[in-house]
Amino acid sequence: MVFGNAVAVPASELVALAVVAAACLAVHLLFAKEIAFVSFDHETALALGMSVRGWDAALFLTIGLAIPVSARVLGALPVFAFLTLPAAAALLLRVGFWLAFLVAAGIGVVAAGAGYVLSWLWEIPTGATMVTIAALLLLPGALGRRAGG
Repeated sequence: MVFGNAVAVPASELVALAVVAAACLAVHLLFAKEIAFVSFDHETALALGMSVRGWDAALFLTIGLAIPVSARVLGALPVFAFLTLPAAAALLLRVGFWLAFLVAAGIGVVAAGAGYVLSWLWEIPTGATMVTIAALLLLPGALGRRAGG
């Protein structure tokens, strides 16, 4: 469970991961505006009469479904790293709120793909290689911030 194995995943777990990913993606695409508004401006959402508890529950339910299924397939290290590193890299680039989601997803895909290929070529652990690539992709934004950019 801690390390997982992105290389040898049983078909049944891939199906479970696909179903959970599709459900979470659907919820987040259909209700992105509401979830983001409630998450970032709790008080105003309450004042406008929005169901803050309901939207929070939807967000936490999708997170609560996605993390254990993903951790079972990939392991805890890659899952928790991919929850934070791509988002941090995108936010360091200062690209704006909605574009940050796309940039973070792109960074995640690039880190996962490159990590998978490099781990195969160099015969090193897949999850750790993916995480290392994701961490390296933090550098452009971090260096830009440090330089005052």
